Amino acid sequence: MRGIIERFEEDLCIVELEDASFIDIPLEFIPELAKEGDCILINEQGIYIDEDANKILKDEMQNLMDELFYDK
Repeated sequence: MRGIIERFEEDLCIVELEDASFIDIPLEFIPELAKEGDCILINEQGIYIDEDANKILKDEMQNLMDELFYDK
């Protein structure tokens, strides 16, 4: 299952899943370097930052900003 870290609240990480639902995950299960906006993978082995998905998302956001602010 994949999700995006929406925010942190006290001892919880709020994650939006692919189906647009939200789950609360205790911070003890979240990778230490995770931050808001990170894509994560959730499976039987644990929770991991999805670096490949983060790069794709960052590139897509940059392309959208370029189109918006640098109209050709």
